[in-house]
Amino acid sequence: MTNTKLTHYAIRTTDLEASRRFYTEVMGFRFGYRPPPRSPGFWLYPDEDQSEFGIVHIIDVKPDRVDPRV
Repeated sequence: MTNTKLTHYAIRTTDLEASRRFYTEVMGFRFGYRPPPRSPGFWLYPDEDQSEFGIVHIIDVKPDRVDPRV
């Protein structure tokens, strides 16, 4: 099987707010549905259509906030 496109990726960050600003204000992504989380974060979508998984998954990895199950 050949991969033909990148469907989504996860960004692990210690600065959730800066990542949110960059991906929403600069890159133009929109907040969308995210399943119940184990750690703080959010999923971003390229537009209002949320029929697929979020393209960008932002995950907070501050040591005091990380769930060891992630």
